[in-house]
Order: sequence, then C-alpha cells, then structure tokens
Amino acid sequence: MKLLRIFLVFIASLFIAIPMIAQETPALDLSGAGDSLYPDLGNSGYDVQHYTIRLQTPMNENTITAEAVITALATADLEQFNLDFSRLNIDSLSVNGEAAEFSRSGSELMILPPQPLAEGDTFEVVIAYHGTPSSSVNPSLGAALGWNYASRIVYVVSEPDGAQTWFPANDHPSDKATFTLEITVPEGFVVAANGVLEETVTRDGQTTFRWEMRQPMAAYLATVNIDRYIEFSGESPDGVPIRNYLPARYENFNDRVFGLQGEMLDYFASIFGEYPFDVYGAVVVDQSLGFALETQTISLFDNTIFVGDSENVVAHELAHQWFGDSVSLSDWSDIWLNEGFASYAEWLWLEYSRGVQSRDAAIADAYDFMSGRAFQEFGYSDREIRAELAYFGLTGEPNANDLFNAAVYYRGGLTLHALRLTVGDETFFEIIRAYADQYRYGNATTDDFFAIAEEMSGLNLGKFKQDWLYSLAIPPIPSMGLFPPNLD
Repeated sequence: MKLLRIFLVFIASLFIAIPMIAQETPALDLSGAGDSLYPDLGNSGYDVQHYTIRLQTPMNENTITAEAVITALATADLEQFNLDFSRLNIDSLSVNGEAAEFSRSGSELMILPPQPLAEGDTFEVVIAYHGTPSSSVNPSLGAALGWNYASRIVYVVSEPDGAQTWFPANDHPSDKATFTLEITVPEGFVVAANGVLEETVTRDGQTTFRWEMRQPMAAYLATVNIDRYIEFSGESPDGVPIRNYLPARYENFNDRVFGLQGEMLDYFASIFGEYPFDVYGAVVVDQSLGFALETQTISLFDNTIFVGDSENVVAHELAHQWFGDSVSLSDWSDIWLNEGFASYAEWLWLEYSRGVQSRDAAIADAYDFMSGRAFQEFGYSDREIRAELAYFGLTGEPNANDLFNAAVYYRGGLTLHALRLTVGDETFFEIIRAYADQYRYGNATTDDFFAIAEEMSGLNLGKFKQDWLYSLAIPPIPSMGLFPPNLD
C-alpha cells in the first residue's frame, strides 16, 4: 500500500497521525490465527485451499446476492471452526453437503459441522448470503475498508481485514488460497478483479465475468471493481501480459500514467526474480481515496493518480507483487517487509531510470524525515523533535492502532539500503532474490529474511537488525553523509 499523503502532510505540517482501531475480541472462545496485532482474525485449525465466490449486484443500489464455496484442509481435529464474516445475512450453510449449525458474534461466524472433521480431512463449506455490504471506516487510511459502493461504482480495498465485509474468509495473510470470482452485473458494466479473465457471458441483460487467481492469495488482496471501464491490453517487453482498467473519462491517460509498467516489470524481474503471476495490470477507481493498494495482479489506484508525477506510486505497487503478495506476512507486525521493500523499490527504480544521484537524493530526504533533521530545519525545538521521533515508534514492532506508520515505509526502506551498503551490491541482490524465491507464494517473517541475509553474507546481523528495526534512535549512514541531528 502506498499512502499518498505521507510526504504531503509532512510538507504541510510535519505531523502524521494515522491510527488504526483494533478489532474488538469476540465473546466466543476462538483461537484465531495467532497474530500479535489482530489475535481474533482467522483460525489456525484449517487451511483454505480455494474460494469460489459467485456474486451478483444490480449496481443501482448497494446490495449483493452471493454464494461462497470454500474448500479447506483440516490441520487439526475440529468439532467446530470459525470464519471471519461481517453483517451480511446468511440464507443457508452446509459442510460437505449437509446443513450445518452456526452462530455469530460480531464479525465471527462459528460453524458446527454435522460430523467432526479429522486432521488431514479436506472439507467443503457452502454459504449462500445476501444483503447490503457494510464497509468499516479505517482512520489510518481516511477511507472505508472492504466493499465500497459509490455512485454506481464498486471497489474493494481490504488491507488488513476488510475481506470479511463481502465474503466469508479465513481473513489472515498466513492462510493463502486460490480464487475463482464469478461476478454478475448489468450489461454495460465491466468487472476488474484478480488473476486471468477466463470467461465473459452476457445473457438476459446481465454479464458474468469469471476471473481465476491460480496462485495463492491472501484474502485481503482479493478485489472486485465495477464501473463502465475501458480496458487497455498489452504486454511487457519480456512478454508478461498487462491489462489496465480506467474509467471512461480518463481513457486518454493510460499511456501517460502507466506507460512505463512493462519496463518497470521487467526491470524488477531482473533484480527480484521472475514475475510471480500470470498477468499484471492496474485498475483506477473514480474516487479520491488518498492511497493505492497492491491488490494481487491488479494494483488499485484512485483518480489522483492522474495528477502530477505518479511514477513512484506505480513502481511501489508493482514491487508489492513480489513483496507482500507472492511473499506475504506471517504476522501483521512484520508489515515493514511489505512496505519497506516496496518503498526501497521506488528508489531502485529511480537508480535505474534517473541515476544514482536521484536515488541518493530520495534516500537523503527520507533519512532527514525519519531522523528529525527535517523537523530541525523547520524550526522545531529539540523537545518537539523528540516527541515527533517517539511517534514513529519501532519499525519492526508497529501496533494495531498505527499499522501504517511512516516508519514501516521509509525507515523500512532505509534499513534495506543500509543492508546493501553493509554486504555489498552483489550479495544484497542475491539475498533479495533468494528471499523472493524461497518464500514464493508463501509467508515469511523478519527473522526469516535476516536468516537468509546472514547465510549469504556470512555476517552476524543481529546488532544491525536491532539498531534499524527495534530501536528508536536511527543509526547513521556515514558513507552517504547521513547522521541524526544532535539534540539536547
């Protein structure tokens, strides 16, 4: 995710406040997936293999009628299990073809299968449901989370836990699955979703779009976007298919905003490893959201992407396809692995496209921001600077109320550049490629990344990791002349 307002707010006021409200723990005794920030999300007793979501919406109002077919593998003996699912009305629910009892508490759906499930069993849950999806306002983004309806358009932005607003899910990134999305809308509307568009069928004034996401995907990365889109198709120089969906009034902007996608994709593949999915592209929501999101295979942007220089935002979301989507978090506390990597990819693209000086200037700006030197230049007192630095917190230990703190972006990116300077270019890019390859389509932690870095560099990086990710004071980068300010 790219928070487009971070530097704008910094320039305007040098103050960023983006809290996030943690979910209330449900009354039911649920184990959750064990996440340190969102302990009530998900369930560790099973592993979803595939979701099929069949959904119809009339587009003249915010209602849906849907069926979710969930194929899962029991990883423990289960007499009951839960899914994350908010507010929508359930018409029927079955497990392995038999009606099952269920109960609800907040966003938790507890299911009692007719027969207990043994560890190793594959089972199928079918849930028919309908209603008005109710998104939740996420203060950290200044936007509604999950399924959104506005003026006969639909868009879905779900990081970290909005998937449950439109389909029942094991809503934690540690449980990734393949997806089939069959979305039916009135003829004339276009559905842009994850993966490959396999089929479009129009009958009786309704069009069904069937999208197949063949590689595993975290539930929060699933997206459905509906508008009278114009589609632009092409491919990267190395042959990766690209398709973009723009609102009709912006159809002349595709080349200006997304014209470098193919070159970017092939460049990142040359340093990160092979692009991990069948296709890439972008969808633009005709709303002002203030952020972009790395929805898998089809990054989502708002209409501010057409204003000013958007190259860094396009690069950021593309890089997430490797870091965040293919390699996903095991725990939300490691979000710097997503945002720090994508932020550093912006600087790598600058290095490739405009030269080392441009890269170093961007890194210096980020360092001055995170170290407090920029505050000093704006006339802040030492006491005020210390307060601002304390607000940033620990890059490697964010909290649920502040998941998208600037530190996970900028200090995360600075951590990677400092690592590059420590181990050297050749070893650094070997580390990055090995990390992307070893955890491809899976999940990783900070410790997993540093284990690879230590193995490939032959260095003990324990102090480096502690200083950059788990200490408030930012280390200097002497070779670039970057030092924190002296504060009384």
